[in-house]
Amino acid sequence: MSIRNAKVEDKRRRRTRMAIKTALLALLKDKPISKITVSELAEKACVNRKTFYNHYTDLNSVLREMEEEFLNDIFDIVDKQDVWKDIEDPSGFFERLFTIITDNRDVFMLLVESGQHVHLLTGFRRKLREVWGERLFHRENVDRERLTLLMDYVSYGVLALFESWAKAPGSISLSDLAHFCAIVTSAASKPILDPMLEK
Repeated sequence: MSIRNAKVEDKRRRRTRMAIKTALLALLKDKPISKITVSELAEKACVNRKTFYNHYTDLNSVLREMEEEFLNDIFDIVDKQDVWKDIEDPSGFFERLFTIITDNRDVFMLLVESGQHVHLLTGFRRKLREVWGERLFHRENVDRERLTLLMDYVSYGVLALFESWAKAPGSISLSDLAHFCAIVTSAASKPILDPMLEK
């Protein structure tokens, strides 16, 4: 296959996968994923069943890809070279984080309401460990078990807070929510991070 043909094929593939994901999001607004069939999704996406199975194994695999893309968008905001700044004062991190989630609020809420919240939490926790953990785990005086607990606490707490906020966004500003998360996270992390940051 020529380079030109390969590019055309890749573009077609991306367009088909986007159509499938867009169709699934539209269907999720009306019913849970357990009530959606591949045939229904394929029809909504204007593709046939064979085309669907050429790209995905089932509906859950579509959701997994959407979650991964969503999480990648969120954590692309993090400068891994300057992760210490986010750890010492996480308010900027949370403001950027919540801004990205807000920009993708429909996707976030549909993923939560689809019953896939556990997978989203697991992915968020994994990404947070990749971003913060890789910098912290290698330090000599780190307590790995407590640090892991801290990142789990932050992961679950942050998503739970944003989920509550997204259902009633007028109750508190996004900036105030980020500031609140920063205060809580700083208070919880201080006993663990202070000895590490002094090193």
